[in-house]
Amino acid sequence: MEKNKQPFYQKIWVWVILIIVIGGVGYGSYAVIKHNASNHAVTEQSKTPTKQKSESMDNKASSTKPKKISKNKETDKAKNQQDVASLPTVDKEALALLGLPDKFVSNYGALNADIILSGKSEATSNAIYKNPDDDSDANNWKKLTSVDFSGVKIESEGPKNIVKLNNLANTVDKLSYIQGYFTIDGDTITYKNQGTRVSGAEQDANAQQLGTQSLKALFKQYKNDPKFENIKKLITDNTVDSIQKGSDSTLVATDDSAKAMNVEQMKQGDFSSIVGTWQRPDGETMTINADSTLTTSDAPVRQKVDTSHAMDSNGTTKFSVNTDSDNVIAGGAMFVVMPANTAFEGITPKAEDSILMGQNNMDELVYTRVK
Repeated sequence: MEKNKQPFYQKIWVWVILIIVIGGVGYGSYAVIKHNASNHAVTEQSKTPTKQKSESMDNKASSTKPKKISKNKETDKAKNQQDVASLPTVDKEALALLGLPDKFVSNYGALNADIILSGKSEATSNAIYKNPDDDSDANNWKKLTSVDFSGVKIESEGPKNIVKLNNLANTVDKLSYIQGYFTIDGDTITYKNQGTRVSGAEQDANAQQLGTQSLKALFKQYKNDPKFENIKKLITDNTVDSIQKGSDSTLVATDDSAKAMNVEQMKQGDFSSIVGTWQRPDGETMTINADSTLTTSDAPVRQKVDTSHAMDSNGTTKFSVNTDSDNVIAGGAMFVVMPANTAFEGITPKAEDSILMGQNNMDELVYTRVK
């Protein structure tokens, strides 16, 4: 009888082989998963330096931008300094005058930019006035509380720029004890007051420093300000009348020079047709306002034309001039208006409007319009 065979799945070797196969598959899956995880970690690590490098480059790029701006600022600063350094001397002097500090004085008294532009200084020194018509010794001089002038002159004394009033009346004198000056060293303006009763090393040692200013800062502040141009005109110039603000009337405009005299208006007190600046052959100037008041470059007081006793003669009209005050002095100087091609007795006719003002009939006392 044939021996019974066992089914193959009941044989031991079949199960051994199956276990080995299953174990191998499981180990292989584990190995693959671990390998993939390892590769992923390596990949992330390799990416990190690149990212850090990119961030570092971004930071570096951003950090360089301020340096570029700083360089531009330095360039602008150097350019500004160069622009100021190349300014003409008169521009630097005008800027220094615009920056005058408190307590700075001229040779007649307190001085600042507004006083220079006004042409009137409230005298704090011993300014005195001598009456030219009084030859007596007694009461011939009187103390002045203010002086009229036209512009300033700057006198150089080594590094010092001494500021003095210009075009004062020759009847005005002074006994000044201090005098202001400024020096310019690069961008720095230094202001001082020095004594006038000493000189040399003693004067320099005892000079009072009032402060400093930056030339560059003043230029930045005033380069577009009309005061800058006006101050420049007033340095050793006689143009104060073209920019001065009259207290009671308007001074000449640039187109007023074309106007002709209107004598009938003058008789009514309207002097607008001759408003402006007039000049004598010797250089003395006279400024006429619309309200019939006037000043001259050699007189410390304002005067007024008296129209109450006008006299006509051969096309000319004669008025008189008195001090502009409540106490009008009789018998003042003549004020004769002479339209073009007419002349007062003893005066040479001129082809332009002219004015005789003085005590005598002399061509030297005749003014013609300049502004």
